[in-house]
Amino acid sequence: MTVEFKTYLNDIERFFVVVRSSGFVLSAKDCEKVRQWYVRGIPLRIVLEGIIEGHKKFHYHAAPGQRPPHNLSYYGHAIGAKVRGFRKAPQIEKPEATRNQGSEAEILEALSHFQAEGRLSAQTEDRPLEQELKTQLADSLEQLVNRAKNEPLDRQNAAHELRQLDDQIVSLYHSRLEEERLGELMRRAQAQIPGVAHMSTRAREGRTKVLLKSILREELGILEMVS
Repeated sequence: MTVEFKTYLNDIERFFVVVRSSGFVLSAKDCEKVRQWYVRGIPLRIVLEGIIEGHKKFHYHAAPGQRPPHNLSYYGHAIGAKVRGFRKAPQIEKPEATRNQGSEAEILEALSHFQAEGRLSAQTEDRPLEQELKTQLADSLEQLVNRAKNEPLDRQNAAHELRQLDDQIVSLYHSRLEEERLGELMRRAQAQIPGVAHMSTRAREGRTKVLLKSILREELGILEMVS
């Protein structure tokens, strides 16, 4: 498995985590479908747009509380329609000056991916506070995508923007949680720190902060955008 295909496959699996609000891995049959799309040169965004379209149709027809299917076969019709549309679209030859802008295109693609994840996650969230924050995250990501279209970002600046946005949303969630719930999450973070005698108080506090942020992100239900 090449690094590029592994990334392509992982991005689709990651997107499914958002769609279904639970973790799982794609079946061998679904992985083969993904491999075929990759070999045929289907852009990641086309596959994700198909999943989003299929998800919308599912919610339109689904009974209350029914979970979305976890296999690609269910979304096959919507993805296939997107792929056919992509194949029929005229391929415009880019000027030589723009052919070396691959990294900028990749960054914009990644940001658009995060924005789609955020919007979908907000749409499927039932908890009021969490839905509000996820909607805010999706709106901010959409603004970042629009900025990147007009003022291309390099990888370092894009990563900085995403970290700031991640910190902002998680900090806001921290500030708005009820005290009892926050205390419970703090105890969970502290329980993960081994009782090492040589660890200073400052080091322990710093480690607790890192663990608490990770737990808050997990509770909110958002994926880390920059590792």
